[in-house]
Amino acid sequence: MQLMQRGGVAVRGAGRNVLNPQEQRLNICCIINRHAGTATELPDLKALFAQFGTSVDIPALEGRKSIAECAAEASKNGFDIVVAAGGDGTVNAVASVLAGTSVPMGVIPSGTLNHFAKDMKIPLSVEEAVKTIVAGRVKSVDVGEVNGKVFINNSSLGLYPAVVKLREAIQKSGFHKWPSFLRAAWIIFSRFPRLRLEIASPTAPSAQAVTPLLFIGNNIYETTLALLGSRNVLDRGKLWVAIPLAKTRLQLVLALLALVRDRAGASDVSAFEVENLVVNSKRTAVNVAIDGEVLSLQPPLHYRIRPKALHVIVPAGSP
Repeated sequence: MQLMQRGGVAVRGAGRNVLNPQEQRLNICCIINRHAGTATELPDLKALFAQFGTSVDIPALEGRKSIAECAAEASKNGFDIVVAAGGDGTVNAVASVLAGTSVPMGVIPSGTLNHFAKDMKIPLSVEEAVKTIVAGRVKSVDVGEVNGKVFINNSSLGLYPAVVKLREAIQKSGFHKWPSFLRAAWIIFSRFPRLRLEIASPTAPSAQAVTPLLFIGNNIYETTLALLGSRNVLDRGKLWVAIPLAKTRLQLVLALLALVRDRAGASDVSAFEVENLVVNSKRTAVNVAIDGEVLSLQPPLHYRIRPKALHVIVPAGSP
């Protein structure tokens, strides 16, 4: 496959259609997370790729081999494209391995929410997603990182990680995911825990913040109601930081409503963009959400943006 330069990195197929099936066959590895939201409904992907003139290798996730380990093996074994078939957690696992390499990532969205695929304008239809992988183009996008852990969407401290941890505990009691999430959200929101953090960046002096939630996005998130929670760009080279300063549940709700109506008018939410951020706490460990998964990390938390570190296959006609 032809290599082209982008941002100092030789990227397979960058700036052109990934494949003309009549010219050349691709060496594709597709990693499927069978536990993702709609993965059980996936069609025969080998047959589907064959319809578009190429074959695909689908490794079995056996024993203790993780998605990231499979992606690392595929990258080392010379595959032209490594595909993540699953939700945002699956995409994160593959992206964590491919970020900083020349190997492009394909995405077959089969999770519950598929935030990254939607923001990248990757079709949610399996057939169209496969077509994109075979005949799309390579786009270089940013990833965020905290203490060496990559995130493609966002990271957060406070309310959300607390809800996820409690939801997991409730699920172990036999409840389904979404009822467990709603119950956990009600309990945590009722308690309304707040964190005392020290936040510093190269462009601002260190400051103390007492907040129920620290949100750090890989590029700026839309807060207007029509586009709430989406991103228009993923290659701006900035982390987007949002810190609600609410002291009560009502203040938090009002602050978030103000942010939705008019970002500039949300005086109870501090929002800004940076390339690097250091978050410290007096706690020996803090729960940190990374693309929906919660990890216990030791402060200080070193956040940074990695500009255009990840190469993703998107529809040929997308901007």
